[in-house]
Formats: sequence, C-alpha cells, structure tokens
Amino acid sequence: MASTNEENYNPEEYLLNTLNNLDIGFVKVSNDGIILNHNLTF
Repeated sequence: MASTNEENYNPEEYLLNTLNNLDIGFVKVSNDGIILNHNLTF
C-alpha cells in the first residue's frame, strides 16, 4: 500500500486510486490533505 507520509503526492489522485483499488466506502480528506480512512487501520 502506498505511504501517506509522502510530501509530494497528489491527494486527489491518491484518493481516487485508493477508492479504485480498495473499494472503500467511507473516506475523508482533512483540510491538511490527510486521508482519514475509517475502514482500514494504518
């Protein structure tokens, strides 16, 4: 799984890829661009 610790990634692209790859139903993106996933434990 891709690391969310990367400084230079595209949050929208990451979100879309995460949704497509893992079929996640509930994902939030905070104002800081941090993915908050309530279906997976990091």
